[in-house]
Amino acid sequence: METFDRQIEISHPFNIRWTFFGYIFCFHQSSTNFQFKKAFIGESNHLIATTVTQQDNRHLNIHFESNKGISSTDEKKILMQLAHILNWHETTENFYTQINTLKKDQKNNLLIIPSQEYRITGVDLYEGLLTVMVSQNANLTHYIKMLAYLAKLFGKKEEIGNFEWFVLPTIQELAKKSENDLKQAKLGYRTRYVYSLADWLEEHQKEVNTITETSHDSKKLIRFFKKIPGFGEYSARCTVIYALRRYDVIFTDRYIKSLLIEFTKNLDKTEDILDSFHPYEAVFIDYLVANKLYQENKNFHILLNQYLQKNSLF
Repeated sequence: METFDRQIEISHPFNIRWTFFGYIFCFHQSSTNFQFKKAFIGESNHLIATTVTQQDNRHLNIHFESNKGISSTDEKKILMQLAHILNWHETTENFYTQINTLKKDQKNNLLIIPSQEYRITGVDLYEGLLTVMVSQNANLTHYIKMLAYLAKLFGKKEEIGNFEWFVLPTIQELAKKSENDLKQAKLGYRTRYVYSLADWLEEHQKEVNTITETSHDSKKLIRFFKKIPGFGEYSARCTVIYALRRYDVIFTDRYIKSLLIEFTKNLDKTEDILDSFHPYEAVFIDYLVANKLYQENKNFHILLNQYLQKNSLF
């Protein structure tokens, strides 16, 4: 087994612990001591396991493990993917300033996470399309179960360092399975949309590449992703925010609406609050969710890890 470590220097304060809260559509294994664990597929189609830990708020340590070697190309590609997921290079100074102003003005103490250390976690576009599709009309527990089943049943897996690592299957890989196979993952009505998503991407691949690489119009991107069968406003907005990192749009569900009302104490003020964060409305929403979950001692990834272990999926 090959292992090595890399240290990443960050230009702006960052704390990995805050990435375990808020909304996230990225599947990975995690632990309670705030290690970010995720497996990637190397250029030789083998798994490479990574564990990211915090040294201080300007440095991260990344541990690589593989049974079949790690090329320089693998390392470079994985570091780029991790940077996109954890978002350690991004800074939104105007957002931090506005949050600090709100902390002074608001009488409630909902905002307790240091805003300058907080980042929205991201996801690869195609993994994002799959996980957003799975999340539709699902509560947290159901969403966790479906991701777990997909990873166990159809994902690439490998034991590395006495730990079994999983990678979610791609949309194209799932499309090759029979409908009866996919029913094992308990996707429900979403099963047929996985097939149609793969077909749609194959037909519109060039268009997807062009618009995501060139368009800076978030509303145009939302309209584009709504063309995907089974994708509505919510799914399209999630994709634009978390996969493409366009923060001038928001998505709202009942939970977010209740948080906004709790925060503002007045439904009529929510729009004004959101407008004050333009063009970082999505960052504020995600940050608000993270603060609430942190205060309630809830953690999406701990829940996912516990479920996988309880059901012998790890």
